[in-house]
Amino acid sequence: MSKAANSASFTETLLSLTREMQLVWGLVFPGLVMLSPIWVHIGIISEAINAVPNIWTPGFWGGVEYNLIEMIRNVGFIGLGLIGIWLAWRRVGSADSQAIAANETARAANETARFAELSHWSVRFNNAANNLASASAAERCAGIYTLSEIGGELGDEYLYNSVRMLEAFIRERREGEEFEGELSLPTDVEMALSQIRNLTADTHLGPVNLNKCNLKRMRLIGRWNNFNFDSADISHAQSQSARFYNCDFGQVSSAIHFNQAIFEWSKFTASKLISDGINPTFTMCEFLQCEFYLADFTDTVFEMPKIGMCTWNYCILSGAKFRVSSLKSLKPHSIIAMAAATWTDDNPPVFLSKDDGQKITLPDLVTKLKDAMKK
Repeated sequence: MSKAANSASFTETLLSLTREMQLVWGLVFPGLVMLSPIWVHIGIISEAINAVPNIWTPGFWGGVEYNLIEMIRNVGFIGLGLIGIWLAWRRVGSADSQAIAANETARAANETARFAELSHWSVRFNNAANNLASASAAERCAGIYTLSEIGGELGDEYLYNSVRMLEAFIRERREGEEFEGELSLPTDVEMALSQIRNLTADTHLGPVNLNKCNLKRMRLIGRWNNFNFDSADISHAQSQSARFYNCDFGQVSSAIHFNQAIFEWSKFTASKLISDGINPTFTMCEFLQCEFYLADFTDTVFEMPKIGMCTWNYCILSGAKFRVSSLKSLKPHSIIAMAAATWTDDNPPVFLSKDDGQKITLPDLVTKLKDAMKK
């Protein structure tokens, strides 16, 4: 056979190989599979199956006359392709290894920086705690501010520790003494109260225990979350626009004037808000889900109150006065719940309407509201 025939045979074989390889690779792409009709799929599979036996014959690689040079060249092309694929795979693997190593290095650096930062804050925390015991008021105030900064910047653990440290500072400074003659709380104690209030304003941290502390003339402003004033002396406190959430005023024996305060889920269990013959007043205050079990509000004045559903069991309301804008503005169920309180027959609590000057006792108002609800 002539060289021209051999060349033509090789060209036909190469074209056949190219066509068959294209058909085989075409099966890899799902888009082609989805777009092609079913009979095209059958034809592709048939040609691929028919081409497989020819791959193992010398004629497939070197033509009809088994030209050795052509066989070597064709096998070389395939070998070079496989080597290229292997080198590309090695490069990808090397890049992945480098990326993993870089990530590990960055993570180790972050851990080291984090550890250094925590060590720095730990040292500052210890120094601040030591400052609280200083004889200098300036150093105590500096320690209070540092603890507040640490509690606000770091996580819940440091927030908890900072609040507890400030709480212990207040208790140590204000327990067990009368502090007679003071016109206001010491600056450092007032500052510690303010910082605790700020740190706990948006959290549900456990109760801040200030029970049995002498906090006369403290400033009750802003938001107070989960404060326990049980048995504390908060007489003559200055209260303006405060919001008390889940606070405990149990057994507090102090005359306090609350102005525009909101009490939510707070307790006045066994409170006696009378001191030195002075009765407390609540001006434009709101009570939501509060508990007044055994509280003594004798002769207490509630000026323009907003009363929600509260627990009044055994609460003493003898002589209490509720001045409201109108009796129609009262919530029936909230007022009826007040019937669980107690009072003397000759001095029942009274509701006074500012609009029409109407005056009605709590027992009569409860009866009136119950009759209205039956109709």
